[in-house]
Amino acid sequence: MLFYLTILNLVNFLSEKALKLSDNESDFVVIITMDTWNYNNVVSKKYILNGLDNTLDDVYGLIKNVKTFWEALDKSILLKMLV
Repeated sequence: MLFYLTILNLVNFLSEKALKLSDNESDFVVIITMDTWNYNNVVSKKYILNGLDNTLDDVYGLIKNVKTFWEALDKSILLKMLV
């Protein structure tokens, strides 16, 4: 999955924190950048969910940020390998 996200140039969303937009932001470029970042964040999450079993959609579907989602998924896989 990591290779696939690298090919799609979406792997950087697995390590970046979510961007925050101030309430009084009026710069068009900043707003478009935020919209693009949020869109790519959702697309990255959907690609990862698509590669998982459908029963895990309910478990991981509520996590908004793909970085948090990837870390939670990584921890659960590591825990299963240790057991």
